Amino acid sequence: MTAPPGLSRGARRPRARRPARPRRPGALYSLGWCYEFVAYRLEKQPGRPYRDPAQLYELAAATLQRCIDLEPDPGLQDDAEKLRDTILDRL
Repeated sequence: MTAPPGLSRGARRPRARRPARPRRPGALYSLGWCYEFVAYRLEKQPGRPYRDPAQLYELAAATLQRCIDLEPDPGLQDDAEKLRDTILDRL
């Protein structure tokens, strides 16, 4: 198999990528909030949800902790800590 014109042999094979992990506190807060929102809605559905809400709450708390660990501005840190604590109280 030959490479298309203008591409080196190595350019044909894409490398495996690691999944992207947000490193910005605002993105982590938003992600944690979304996990919590979905967990709450699944918890309120009748019947068995397609995903365990407790697992999503744990994921939300861990994501919010990563946000806090990055030492965001005081307002965001306070919001993240409050939401994380609320989630931990549910678990």
